[in-house]
Amino acid sequence: WQDKAFKKALEIHSVTEEEGFFGINMASTGKGKTLANARIMYGLSEVNECRFSIALGLRTLTLQTGDVLRKNLKLDFSELAVLIGSQAVKDLHQLGNETVSSLQNQRGSESAESLIKDEVHLLHQLPEYEGSFAEWFDHDKKILTLIQAPVLVSTIDYLIPATDGLRGGRQIAPMLRLLTSDLVLDEPDDFGLEDLPALCRLVNWAGMLGSKVLLSTATISPELSSALFAAYQQGRIQYTKVNGEKGESSTICCVWFDEFNKPISQSVSKLEDFKTNHELFIMQRIHKLNNDIPSLRKAKIIPINDDGQKPIQAFSKTIHEAINQLHKSNNVKHSTKKKVSIGLIRMANIAPLVAVSKQLYAMKPDKDTNIYYCVYHSQYPLALRSKIEEELDKALTRHNDEAWWA
Repeated sequence: WQDKAFKKALEIHSVTEEEGFFGINMASTGKGKTLANARIMYGLSEVNECRFSIALGLRTLTLQTGDVLRKNLKLDFSELAVLIGSQAVKDLHQLGNETVSSLQNQRGSESAESLIKDEVHLLHQLPEYEGSFAEWFDHDKKILTLIQAPVLVSTIDYLIPATDGLRGGRQIAPMLRLLTSDLVLDEPDDFGLEDLPALCRLVNWAGMLGSKVLLSTATISPELSSALFAAYQQGRIQYTKVNGEKGESSTICCVWFDEFNKPISQSVSKLEDFKTNHELFIMQRIHKLNNDIPSLRKAKIIPINDDGQKPIQAFSKTIHEAINQLHKSNNVKHSTKKKVSIGLIRMANIAPLVAVSKQLYAMKPDKDTNIYYCVYHSQYPLALRSKIEEELDKALTRHNDEAWWA
C-alpha cells in the first residue's frame, strides 16, 4: 500500500504545484504510516528537493519517529534533524538507544537574543551552511539548523509560534521553516477541542506560504478534517492570489490514503464536496475493516456492582475480576504451555489511580496465575518514567516472537 501511495504522489505532482496538496493518511495503527508519509512527501517533491517537517503532540514520539525514519529510510543526521525541548529527555533516550548515544550532538550558540526557546536541543550532523541565511542568523545557529534540515521532526509547539508572533522574533524561525518545507501533522486528533484554533492557524499559514499538508491518523473525525481543509483552502487562496498565474484559486488537490484502497485523489473547490469525498472514503474503509480483517479489539462495557462497598473498593474489585476474565479469553501461549497477556488500565487522575493500585496489590490472583503491575503517572521523576517506558516499549513491540518471549 505504501508503493501505491508513492505512485499516486508521483502521478499528481504537477497538479499539486498548481493546486497545493491536502492529504489524509488513515492507514491503521501499525501499518507503517511514518514510512508512507515520508514516501508520499518525496513523491510530491521536485527531484532532490524533498523538504518536510513532521509535527507531533508528544516529545517522546519525536525521538521514536526520528529513529524509525533513520532506520527504515537509511537517513542519517546530515539529512534529518530531531528537535526536542528537553536535554534530559534527549539524554535518557540516548541511554536506551546505543545507535544514538554515540552521536556527537552539535549545538548552536546560546545567544541571549535567541529567537527560539533557549532550552531547545537538536540532534543533527548537518554540514556547515554557507548560504545567505548564514549571515542573517550568525548569532543563532539553531535557527539555521531548523531551516536547513531536509527533514525536521519536532513537537508541534515549535511550529505554532509562526502564527502568533507575541514575543519579538519568535515567529521567524518556524515561519521560515513553513515557507521552505511541507508539513506532516502526526495524530492531529490527539489534540483537544481547545487546540483546534491553533491547529487551524498553523494549517492556514502552511497554505498561505505554499506548503503541502498531510494529516496522518487512523481516527480523524469528519469535523476535524473539514475544519483543517477549510483552513488550508483559505490560506491557499491567499497564496494563489499573490503567486498564481491564473490569479485567485480555491481549488485544492485532495488525496486520501489507507492500507486497503487505491488512493483517491480529487480536485476540490467547495467544502461540501470535500465532506462528500471524505465520507465516501470512510464508508469504503469501514466496509474493508468489517469484512477483510478479523476483529482484534472487542469492547465490553462492564457495570460496577458496589455491594455496599466504598467506590474505590468496588471499582478495584471490578477491575481485578475483569483482568482474570480477559486473560482467559485473550492470551498468547508459549511452548512451555504458559500463557501471557498484557492489559492497560487508564485513569485520568493521579489520586484515585494510586488508591486503586494499592487495592489491586492487596488482592490475590486466581490459582496458577501471576499478575505483574506496572503503575506510573506524570508526577514520577523523568528518569524513572523513561526507564518504565523503555521496558514497556520492549514488552509491546512484537515484531519478533523469540525476542518478545525473551
